[in-house]
Amino acid sequence: GDFTSENRWRWNATLGDARVRLEFLADVWDHTADTVSLPGSRTAVATKLAGPAAALVDPELRDLPVPPSVRAQFGVETDAVTLRFANLGGYLLGKAAAAQSRMLHKDKYDLMYVTLYNPGGAAGAATAVARQLGLAGDVADPGAIRAAIAKFVEPDGAWAGVFADTMVATGDTATEAQLRTDAAIGAQTFLEVLDASA
Repeated sequence: GDFTSENRWRWNATLGDARVRLEFLADVWDHTADTVSLPGSRTAVATKLAGPAAALVDPELRDLPVPPSVRAQFGVETDAVTLRFANLGGYLLGKAAAAQSRMLHKDKYDLMYVTLYNPGGAAGAATAVARQLGLAGDVADPGAIRAAIAKFVEPDGAWAGVFADTMVATGDTATEAQLRTDAAIGAQTFLEVLDASA
């Protein structure tokens, strides 16, 4: 399968039974409204966001199986590949940067969903972020995630509404009011634990 893109920085393909998505991001703190060309490419670019570099620090290594159909199609002999994934703290720092830079509903929803529903809940998310901030040093801005999470504190606010509306649209059986409250309480817990960790 060939890769296709509508925006030149997010590319999608189907390789055998596998869906593949590549996103090219550049971490810059100013002038984030445009893209940057990638050396050697006439078509691919990187979109500029402030703050995703923290997701690269202390990644988790995971072995993923290579499906037999992909191995056959591409003549690959290995039955697994090892990939680097952002750890929980890095993911949340990167997602907070995206939520404030791109202002997409999906980023706001993803940020709160992972904050609430990771195995450690909102307190565990804050602990993971505090750890990542300590590891990432100058490439992470603690104020950015505080600002993003603080936008969920008011249950009647727009960000809590985005989270609740998306949960309901994807089939959650809780009421919108309960989901807004869950987001607000989770945000407050996150901020309290993060501040206590500082």
